[in-house]
Amino acid sequence: MSHARSAFLLTTLLLASCQKHEEVVAPTEPVVQAAPPAPVVVQEFLALKTQTVTWERIAPDCRKKDCAKAAASIVQFPDKPDLSSLVQENLLALAEAGNPARGENLQAFADSFLKKSSRRHEAKLNATLLRQQGPLVAIQLDADFYTGGAHGNPSSRYLNYDRHAEKLLVLDDVILDGQGPAFVQAEQEAHKAWMKAKGIDSSTQWPFKENDNFTLDAEGVRIKYNAYAIAPYSEGQPELLIPYAALKGILKPEWMLPAP
Repeated sequence: MSHARSAFLLTTLLLASCQKHEEVVAPTEPVVQAAPPAPVVVQEFLALKTQTVTWERIAPDCRKKDCAKAAASIVQFPDKPDLSSLVQENLLALAEAGNPARGENLQAFADSFLKKSSRRHEAKLNATLLRQQGPLVAIQLDADFYTGGAHGNPSSRYLNYDRHAEKLLVLDDVILDGQGPAFVQAEQEAHKAWMKAKGIDSSTQWPFKENDNFTLDAEGVRIKYNAYAIAPYSEGQPELLIPYAALKGILKPEWMLPAP
């Protein structure tokens, strides 16, 4: 074998040996580190602007001092017209529940009331802002009628507006799942304490009644009854207060709204 051929074979063997032992490195995917979780942002709400609309109407063609009249004082929210509409709609529903007059709005209701009324009859309609805190806007509606007799006929309703969900809250919205019976028990305890303070025997004429007319005030959940519901008329419209301390594990934490 010639020297040149031997050199060629040696070079070929060396190359094959190098290729046999060469380490093959597979391509790898780039390492992507997971982004840290986004911080929880608690939405803060600036207090809504309010204005109070008042008006009074007198029975048509009345020229005497004791004319029938209808008066209103209604909180409105200029930057939140949907809430203003809810206030007026619910106040109208409360008014119609307590009187045979009817109307497509509050002014029409007042006209209907005056047409059906006699001298000295009176209707007072009020919507009052109670509280703004966090997402909560709490409003009290009152409809009070005097149509003769010894006294008037007042009724009230709370509105609790959730600015997160843009809707009115019902009791089930603020109570933890499965805690309805526990809430009723806490309400019963508040009723017992109220009756004892008033010296009223709840075992006879004025037993406990569940009530979903609630609001979240600075001290706890306040429940308001209409006259005659759980006490004589002389007690007015009873209010029961269930302190927040008694509602731990019952009320949803986000609706624990004590005074700041």
